[in-house]
Order: sequence, then structure tokens, then C-alpha cells
Amino acid sequence: MEGLPERNELNLLTDVVYSFFNGLLLFILTYPLFPGLLILWYVAGYTHGIILANVWPTVLLAFIALSVIVGVANTLTAKYLWSYRCKKNGKAWLTQGMMLTVVAQLLFIPFPAVLSVITALPEWMQPVFLVLIFMDYCIVLGIIGRTAAKQYIDPFPYRYRSINKDLPSFAGTRAKCPWCHISHNYRDYEVEDNSTVKCLTCNHRFYIDPIGSLMERIGVNRDADTRIDL
Repeated sequence: MEGLPERNELNLLTDVVYSFFNGLLLFILTYPLFPGLLILWYVAGYTHGIILANVWPTVLLAFIALSVIVGVANTLTAKYLWSYRCKKNGKAWLTQGMMLTVVAQLLFIPFPAVLSVITALPEWMQPVFLVLIFMDYCIVLGIIGRTAAKQYIDPFPYRYRSINKDLPSFAGTRAKCPWCHISHNYRDYEVEDNSTVKCLTCNHRFYIDPIGSLMERIGVNRDADTRIDL
């Protein structure tokens, strides 16, 4: 279909760069928790768990606070990098942030072993491998962050929901955005002359078949039934 962007037409380099910066932000926010947990674990071992028993409520509150911060940061990153309109509420921020924080900590576990391997390499190779591993980690974490944000996309913009909370059927056609893969109904007047519409979720423009030709194809008189949904 002419004008319909396929996945292989997307800019792979841009996706990688955006994923790196998304992952870099998540790395900066979540990495300080990793050495803190290691220190707490070793101290608790030396004190037979007394320290851990006394401070675990504080650690839990700190984890919840960090999760909310990570959730907010990933929501904003998804908005400005990927053009996702994610849900903006405490539940979405907390659940998204908790998932990303836990996944980040799991990805940090191999770091000590990887660093020990790097130190065994010749000195001139050590910074090269360290930079490559760090970049790969940020890209992977950024892809995970983008995937998590996609699960919290608000399917209906707040501006439309405030107009009519019942979201009634309206004249036009339903089309699925090839960018965020969410479908919406579009009125006749929302379709441009070049037969493109703007996605109500991610704001990308994409091509759809002209509504008039679709109605003629199924034998519907658009003047007789202006409320038809295709």
C-alpha cells in the first residue's frame, strides 16, 4: 500500500541512538541501587541479618520511591523520543518503574564477572571493551524501557476523552497505526487530501485507503448513512 511505512523502512540508526539514550537515563537512575544492595547484603551477612532486619522498611520505601522516579522518567523519555502518549498516573508509574528497576538489577548481576574478564585483557583493549559493553547494555536497557512504555500507552487522548467519555461510533473508518500498532476510528474530515491521518496515540501520520472508495466498494451510500463505520 502506497505511503504505508513498513518496519524495514524505519531508520535503524535512529532507533539504536534513541535506545541508547533511553537506556543511559535508566542506567543513571537504577545503577546506584545495585552497589547499595551489595553493601547491605555483605553487612547483613557479617551482622547475622541484624542490620537487614532493622533497615528493610527504609529499603522498601526507597525502592518504591525510586520505582516511581524511574516510571516517570521512562514515560517522559517515551514521549519525547518515541512519541508515545503513555498513561500519567501513580499506578502506571509505579508498576512500570518497579519492572524496569528489577530488570536493571538483574542485568547488573554479571557486571563483576565481566569486569574481571576485561581486566585480564591487554591494557589497550580494556577501555575499548568496557565502552562497547556499556553501550550494548544501555541499548538493551533502552529497548526494554521502550517496550515497557508501549504497554502503558493511553489508547484515547485526554482531549478527546474530555469531549465525550462514552466514545461513540462515528462516521469514517477504523485504521491501525503502523508505528504504535493501535487502531482508532477517523472521521471524514480528519483524513487529509493525500489520504493520510494522524495517529491519535503517537501522532505519526500514515496512509489509509480513501473512505469514499471503501464505502463504494462495500456498496454503502455515504449520503444515506453518514454514521457507518468501516
